[in-house]
Amino acid sequence: MDGEVALRSFRLFFEQQIWATARTLNNFWTKRSRKVLLFTIKSFRPELRQSFRISTSKGNKL
Repeated sequence: MDGEVALRSFRLFFEQQIWATARTLNNFWTKRSRKVLLFTIKSFRPELRQSFRISTSKGNKL
């Protein structure tokens, strides 16, 4: 019984910690999300298109 109670309390504590960190991360990301999203879209989209074109052209040659 003691072990069960300890495990339950530990689980509750662990969940509280997870929620606390998730909340802080959420607050942090909502402030930065717009800038980060714009930057990632601008920087990664053309590269992804290029790699996709290369793979399709190689497939056509074969």
